[in-house]
Amino acid sequence: MIRQTAFDGMHGFSCGLVLLLSLLLFGCPRLPEYALPHINATGGDRVFSGRGFTYRALTVHDFGAQSPPELSAGQAKHIFAHSCIRIRLRRKTSFLITHGYNDYFARSFWAGSIQSIGFEAVMIPDCSWWNPRVPPEKKGYVLQHEQIHFALMELAARRLSRRVGKNISAFSVIDSSRQGVEDQLKEKISTLVQRENTKILQAHTSFDEDCSLYFDPEKQQWWFDKVNKELGTWKK
Repeated sequence: MIRQTAFDGMHGFSCGLVLLLSLLLFGCPRLPEYALPHINATGGDRVFSGRGFTYRALTVHDFGAQSPPELSAGQAKHIFAHSCIRIRLRRKTSFLITHGYNDYFARSFWAGSIQSIGFEAVMIPDCSWWNPRVPPEKKGYVLQHEQIHFALMELAARRLSRRVGKNISAFSVIDSSRQGVEDQLKEKISTLVQRENTKILQAHTSFDEDCSLYFDPEKQQWWFDKVNKELGTWKK
């Protein structure tokens, strides 16, 4: 089996489990081109979107899309499932924007800072697809596979929350307008998530290479236990 992972938007990724029809007899196994993880540099505002649900156990009903994404539509007959997962700001995030006046330069200014911040992984049902032809005996494997990708993204969000929280003062900005301050703060946050996506990409790829090229319940269970242990360490 081949596992497809593809980042959907700058702040998330989509992933799908696909079936390998030919045996890899020689050399090191590699995901096919269409199944390789990738980052899409569009959609920066998605980190501020309220769409999606936060980390929990997945079910088949969480996959609401009627078809796989355009990126992999040509390989739809091989795809078992396609998940759309992103990192977004948690609701506890708050900003402080104030207006001031500089006597020396005789001009007003706006200052912005982050008071509290946190990130979370969310799954977006309306762009997540489940192939109705998934064999019944493979359903558990496919769901567990998507669950692990969801967990990897949630771990990335928690690490980012802790890292940014320890250096929150570095995100203060000044501008001549309130809108300029808001834009700068949004850009800083979007850049943070983009960088985290790039970091976590290798973990998703490693997991797919371990558990997507072949049907390997034992290896996938090892990954499942690993991410659950890490989730217990990285509390929200």
